[in-house]
Amino acid sequence: MLDDIKNVDIAPLLSVIVPIYNVEKYLEKCVRSIQAQTYRNLEIILVDDGSPDRCGEIADCLATEDPRIRVFHKPNSGVAAARNLGLDNMHGEFFTFIDPDDYLDNVDVYAVCMKEIILDKDLSIVQYSNKVVDSESNVIEEITPERQEVFSSKEEFAMNFSSIYMCQKMINASGCDKIFRSSLLGEIRFKNLRLCEDVFYLIDAFESANKILVLTDQGYCYFHREGSAVRSAMSDQKRNDYLRVIARIYSFLRENTPDNAVMTWRYAELGIYVTLYKCRFGINAPIDDAVLSVKPLPKSKLAGRWRNVIPAWFFSTFGMRTFTSVLAACLYIPFHVANVFRKR
Repeated sequence: MLDDIKNVDIAPLLSVIVPIYNVEKYLEKCVRSIQAQTYRNLEIILVDDGSPDRCGEIADCLATEDPRIRVFHKPNSGVAAARNLGLDNMHGEFFTFIDPDDYLDNVDVYAVCMKEIILDKDLSIVQYSNKVVDSESNVIEEITPERQEVFSSKEEFAMNFSSIYMCQKMINASGCDKIFRSSLLGEIRFKNLRLCEDVFYLIDAFESANKILVLTDQGYCYFHREGSAVRSAMSDQKRNDYLRVIARIYSFLRENTPDNAVMTWRYAELGIYVTLYKCRFGINAPIDDAVLSVKPLPKSKLAGRWRNVIPAWFFSTFGMRTFTSVLAACLYIPFHVANVFRKR
């Protein structure tokens, strides 16, 4: 069956979207790794996001060598807009993303994923595993789940969110190591965020998905590069964006899980997390709709004063998530125990 999937005459089209900005040293390696895939029926969409270096020229040159490559040039407006342009112009029954400084080191990984998603019509998303590498391709960290897993509904995914996302790293917070079904997810677009736009996009995708498959097969190499958008300094806009993402996760869990002890714990933890984050960085906005908007969130004098109430050493010593979990436990457990005895 895997050999049939590799047959370009019968295999469905997979669109691979690559946003490009200031990566001339890495772009060709990225594209060559896509071209080397044994799954041949690819549409490789290179979106030059107004890159100031030779990226646009390199992309055009690569397109002359391979008819599967399509190049789009646009003024710089960020990775979300570049990916969205690719989504607007793709033709594939399925689609995926890859960042231009990353690459694939398993030539069969697309074929393996495509076999699964073609055979199971209910599958909306297939994720394969990835690893973090340095400039010499040395492995810094492998991000591989312990086992293959299937989530048959968004409710099942949400119920297991705490363990699969926070602890076991079952679902990676990236859109790049996943293949999506266009008929269900092709209309979803990235929000114009400076940070965590992948997480926001994935939560939107999970809400529309029928079934999610997590594979243990390796294939994606995430290049640990100093100076990338993820590692640049934290700004007020990035803090606002991070808060929006946390609030989006909060709303997803609230809407897709029953009211039980485990999820009440998760609500408490996320609610406290958002509140502390707002206080620590002087952000004044409600948790729900206002937080989910893409407009910058204003600061207030009241919220600004709270910075002195929650000192920085709390977070630097314990970490924001650890401190939040402990505080959630201290506030939630007494109420839960009292509620149990009251019902008796």
